[in-house]
Amino acid sequence: MKQRLLFLSNLYPNPAHPNQATFNYQQVKALSDLFDVSVLSPIPWVDRIGAKVGRQVADKNSHAYPVYWYPPGIMRAYYGKMLLRSVSATAEAMHRQRPFALVIGAWLYPDGWAAGRLAEKWRVPFYLKVHGTDVNRLSPGGVLTKVSLQAIARARGVICVSQALKSRLVDFGVPAAKCHVVYNGVNDQIFYPRDKADCRQTLRLGAGERLLLYVGNLLKTKGLGELAVAFSRRARVNSNERLIVVGAGPWERCFRECIAREGVAERVYFAGSISHRDIAIWMNAADVLCLPSYMEGVPNVILEALACNTPVVATAVGGVPELAREDDRITLVQPRNPESLKVALEKVFLGPMLGERRIAVQSWRVNAATLASILSGEDG
Repeated sequence: MKQRLLFLSNLYPNPAHPNQATFNYQQVKALSDLFDVSVLSPIPWVDRIGAKVGRQVADKNSHAYPVYWYPPGIMRAYYGKMLLRSVSATAEAMHRQRPFALVIGAWLYPDGWAAGRLAEKWRVPFYLKVHGTDVNRLSPGGVLTKVSLQAIARARGVICVSQALKSRLVDFGVPAAKCHVVYNGVNDQIFYPRDKADCRQTLRLGAGERLLLYVGNLLKTKGLGELAVAFSRRARVNSNERLIVVGAGPWERCFRECIAREGVAERVYFAGSISHRDIAIWMNAADVLCLPSYMEGVPNVILEALACNTPVVATAVGGVPELAREDDRITLVQPRNPESLKVALEKVFLGPMLGERRIAVQSWRVNAATLASILSGEDG
């Protein structure tokens, strides 16, 4: 009989945001072949309007979406306790129905803090998964750092999606032996090289157009302002270039305003939040994927683009340089520098660097097997 595992995270598709954090969905789906997985994904009360919040079953996994009550922007040091209080009734009901043997909290704080408290109460092993911003935002002596380290102290192990995240946690005093680097996987049934002309025909795009693709949340910290400037400088002298924006987020209006100010609004297409299958078609149709973020873990969109054999221009932040050291298809630039971004894009457009060094992007099946060995203690 499979061990029963609780996966607790706000980073998961839910009725309010069905295309959110699909990497965690893919990981849970792969883990469900090895464990009896249930998902507890709290939905912030501010997103509750229009969303169906409750118990659902999908892909053989039990999914619950309790409402997370908290005061936005204030009292952040208490968010862990607020999240725990918000999810406890649902979590306890799930545990009484079939007791959990393991708990994973995916996002350091408050998710990991609350997950650790539940595991402690149930006296079962607890593991943390950290993604990027949840670790990169920590500062020495900060209140959020204190409560985040409390969550780590309860964990039997910490799953880091990059070596950079592990190194940062070690700098904060976390034992290196407690941290395990496991890169996220890619759905190899969706992300793989396809004929560019066929993909462009499917999307009704011109065969001779140069396509720059952005995929991700529309946030200022994703470097969208710099992307708008860099693209506009190229577009003024390259009439056949277009920018495709896939995703949604709170900075979309500001991004559109930036594009309009730069005078290239007619050259930018906003595709919105779309399915993984559609993203894979855009990646194969594009000439280059651009991700000019200020901070990252190891972005799955980069791994997915590489799986499609699409060149990438990205900022040298988080775990991205780790990938670039192993793969010639990635061109690095410094964050917050639109001119260097423009130059790097020109370099790739003139001749994509598809050299001999290439990362063997792992499937989610391999990722789940690696994670299972850590959860069972077999990795040593």
